[in-house]
Amino acid sequence: MKNTTNEVVSAEVTIPELDAFGNSLHGIENAVNPRMNIFRAMGLINQETHHSAFFAGLLTPDNPHHLGDFFLRIFLENLYDYRTKPDTLTKNVSSNAEILARQKISSKQELLDLIQGYVSVKKEVKTITKTDSESGRMDILIEIPTSQTVIVIENKTGTTTHDNQLQKYQNEIDFRNKDYKKIFIYLSPDGALPYDRSKKKATKNAKYNADWCVFDYEKVCQVVQKTIEELENKANLFRMDAQDKKILLYGLKEYLDMCNTDLLNENVGKFEKCAEIIDAHPAAVKKMTEYFNSPLPENVIRYCAQKITGDPAINGPKVFATKAMKEFFEKNGENFSIAMLRCYVNPKGNKSFNGFEIYVEFENVNNDSPYDHKWTPAQEKLIEELLKKGKMKKRPNSSVRLISAVSLLDAADCYKSMDEVAPKLEANLDKFMVQLNALDDILRSLTPTSLVQP
Repeated sequence: MKNTTNEVVSAEVTIPELDAFGNSLHGIENAVNPRMNIFRAMGLINQETHHSAFFAGLLTPDNPHHLGDFFLRIFLENLYDYRTKPDTLTKNVSSNAEILARQKISSKQELLDLIQGYVSVKKEVKTITKTDSESGRMDILIEIPTSQTVIVIENKTGTTTHDNQLQKYQNEIDFRNKDYKKIFIYLSPDGALPYDRSKKKATKNAKYNADWCVFDYEKVCQVVQKTIEELENKANLFRMDAQDKKILLYGLKEYLDMCNTDLLNENVGKFEKCAEIIDAHPAAVKKMTEYFNSPLPENVIRYCAQKITGDPAINGPKVFATKAMKEFFEKNGENFSIAMLRCYVNPKGNKSFNGFEIYVEFENVNNDSPYDHKWTPAQEKLIEELLKKGKMKKRPNSSVRLISAVSLLDAADCYKSMDEVAPKLEANLDKFMVQLNALDDILRSLTPTSLVQP
């Protein structure tokens, strides 16, 4: 969707235009107000850890759901039959059966025969081996000691791979379970292919990993539906009382509704249609946002950017830098990138919207050759000075470091007008400016007075 609220559009908008905009949106029935259920009410739609926890619970034979290994078996049956969608680059179609054959699992029955004795299912398993500066967490780890089998499931409901996760997890399993049969599964809403990336959303160095089977949430829904049908069958396989059965059916049906509506096509298509309608009515969108003058993200970001940079023409980027930040890199002979050192305005928290905060972020993720995601000489110089002056407690062991942060607005403020929150926003920005000015002083003390040629 285009960022229409920041485009230069006519301030005039007619009543028929507003009516057309509203009628188009109202025509998409329930697009932003789907039937409420327990998962949606708790805000668990796109939280991978909760999807993984629910899925892992169903895969665990000795959990209180009384399903035994039924769900695990149906899942593996569907996994074996799964064929990937055509690769957009090579147009190739592969099958999980081919991948499993390389692990000497040549039939569906051989795959099911691996389920013997005790089955251990763990969630969020931290890696022991370190192939880079950070460890990782495997979403679901299934170990079957009797058949010497290990299954790793990487679950992606709204993100991509990063830090070469897939290869990292393979190295981990080679270390933990050297002589085991190893099954790696990449699970996503649409059956995305397993590409390893050095950082989130990176495509330049993405590498297809042919050792991972593929599975999607449409198939997960089919496995859940199959379980529901078996439970509703009067002669079902499971031994459970009526209350346990009712609770399990309720949970499975709610989960199935949430997956179908929010992870798969039903709501995704509706939101895409909403985006098209919004793009088609830029004047109406701009007029409505300006008329109510609410603390929308673009308004808060613009307010902060103008305060910090003094640029009245700035039009809402959430990332911006001071003059001292830019000159520090330029005069130390390095190409400046806002990604290296920047002010960042962002909604607080990653689970639900609860206001805005502003911070200075320092990173090496986008550093080009010859540094390649390592700290540059200028960055090293700044790190040493920040440590010396107590602005940084310890040397960063990751690629991103927050130097200072201030809360700008709380969730309740976002129901007020921009005029109402302006005094609070101004006061909190003043607090941030004290920290930012101190950082700028440090940067200026480390900046040569004349340009140093690289």
